[in-house]
Amino acid sequence: MFIEETGKTGITTLIRPNHEVANRMTAGRPVNLQRQNGTLAIHSLDGDYIGEVEPRLGQRLVKLMDGGNQYVAAISALNRDDVRVFIRETFSTPRRPASSPSSP
Repeated sequence: MFIEETGKTGITTLIRPNHEVANRMTAGRPVNLQRQNGTLAIHSLDGDYIGEVEPRLGQRLVKLMDGGNQYVAAISALNRDDVRVFIRETFSTPRRPASSPSSP
């Protein structure tokens, strides 16, 4: 499920990590992506806050999610200072073709 595919997957380091919760996690464990006050937060499947996706990437993903795209996520790596999460697009809404100008 978490094989890297160019343009469909990415790994990001969480900001504001909750190390108390993260320390109970293991690499490969699925997590939830949740919109939270203008950010994209990562929560355990039990609902515990783990951290936030970096704002620029988080806002981009929220916009894509609002447009219908779907994503799954899992813990990629944990160490004393960082929590890394793997995010994979599982569904992409079809892109609408650009409108062509009308001919005279």
